[in-house]
Amino acid sequence: MTKQTVSILSACLIALLSVDIAIPIIDIFSVPLPRYFYGISFSMVFGFAELFMLWPFMQQSKVKLWEIGVVSALLILIIWGGLEGLQKTLGKTADPDFIGAFLPLVFTACLARIHCRVFGNAYSLIDAFVNTSVLLASFHLFVMFVIYVDISMPIVNMNELYHKNGISLFVTVAVWIKGVIDKRRCALISYGFLVPLLVAIIHTASNQSRAGCIVLVLTLAMTFLNRRISKSYRPTEVFIGLSLIVVALVSLSYPIIDWLNLSHLFGDGDGQISAQSRSLSNFMLVEQIIKNPFFGIGGYEVVQMKAYGYMSHTLYLIIVAAYGLMGLVPLLIMLGMWLKISDGNERVLISMFILLIVLMTSFFNDAFAFYGLLLVLVNEANYEKVGRYT
Repeated sequence: MTKQTVSILSACLIALLSVDIAIPIIDIFSVPLPRYFYGISFSMVFGFAELFMLWPFMQQSKVKLWEIGVVSALLILIIWGGLEGLQKTLGKTADPDFIGAFLPLVFTACLARIHCRVFGNAYSLIDAFVNTSVLLASFHLFVMFVIYVDISMPIVNMNELYHKNGISLFVTVAVWIKGVIDKRRCALISYGFLVPLLVAIIHTASNQSRAGCIVLVLTLAMTFLNRRISKSYRPTEVFIGLSLIVVALVSLSYPIIDWLNLSHLFGDGDGQISAQSRSLSNFMLVEQIIKNPFFGIGGYEVVQMKAYGYMSHTLYLIIVAAYGLMGLVPLLIMLGMWLKISDGNERVLISMFILLIVLMTSFFNDAFAFYGLLLVLVNEANYEKVGRYT
């Protein structure tokens, strides 16, 4: 196979891995596989297939595994595993499955970085992820239409799709990638930008997810403002400030909501109970962070900590509560090493990326594999010459 063909196939594999493609397949077509089994096995199969395909080109490009973040990424998981072991020595229940949920994210980041090192740019990755997200969201919209009009399709599972909010998130971020990261500067009035935008709006609205709508609106605002940002407005400080405000509101909102009796703002019925319980569970995690700031309480205890049957949907609070500062600080150092900021334009992009990640992880507790791909794409976009990758 030619290098261009391998580049396209490699990008498609990474894109499929980043959108957790096996979960929609399992849900829609009723494949008899447990989701956790998929999480590890699917990532391993795709990861080794990717490495096998890229290995000859890695040798030609002199790419070393320890140079593309594999060691630092796995070190984080080893540290978290040690902290889980510490919980066991303290008489608590250890939960290695909690750490295993992050493996697809690590695999995706490392494979994407190898791809960029070998092929010198991220264009094929961008195109593959955007197209995969749009096709997946469009197919799910078709399934929802089939359910709505009550058409019988024996091969399709008509139950609620478990991963539907994740699909909305994927296609929303695809819009941000096309509008902000893609160095080819796709015009905002073009098929390449408007098609993902339209699909993102329709899919998020169809899901009726309040968190998804919040992420969609703010992400689109960042996308459009990015083309008109003036340095005089100090955008870096604005984006970082907004990130801190979001973290504070999500983490500490429950006492204010309870004191002022604002629960009616979340709507009625199950929606109100769900939103209020998430707010309470977040505050419960904050209390545990204050009590166990250094080593946390372990993944098992975090998963068991629920309010009215609902656990927190805020990923960064879950990580800090589980592993404390000993688990958080190495993770932040690794992310800083991967991003490598060197000038003002990069700081604007990184601050926008931080706000986007904070928004998504405030309302979704899944360790989505595409976070790893997004991290690499932001790192790649830091360079004016796309062919340069360090």
